[in-house]
Amino acid sequence: MEALQEIGKKPLNWAEFQKTMQRDKETPDAFWVRLLEAGTTFAHLDIGCLKDKNILAAAFVNQSASDIWRHFHKIVSNWSTLDILELRRIANFVFDQRERLVEEERERKEVECEREKEKRRRAAHGSQKLASLSVGVGPC
Repeated sequence: MEALQEIGKKPLNWAEFQKTMQRDKETPDAFWVRLLEAGTTFAHLDIGCLKDKNILAAAFVNQSASDIWRHFHKIVSNWSTLDILELRRIANFVFDQRERLVEEERERKEVECEREKEKRRRAAHGSQKLASLSVGVGPC
């Protein structure tokens, strides 16, 4: 019976599974669902099998959006030892921080721009002051 089930399965298509990448605005949880579907459909992975769980966990990290991938590879160096629930929790945290980080960057640029304007204003004011002082200076 198992042999008949194996014959009825579609052939493995690892390339299609590996093409499953997290979309820019896609939450890590939604990505996990898509990745799991792709893993079972194209790679015949079984979430109940420990080896397949590890493959799915590695794919989840390596096929995540770039900011999440970078976080795992630079900050969470032991990510390969974590279970999928912990990986998803961390990925969701990074995903949720995106808006805050974008807002902080925008505010930083505004402050930098204001400082530059003030610097130019002071430089212009200083050169005017210098010019007015130098008018009365010179030989009599």
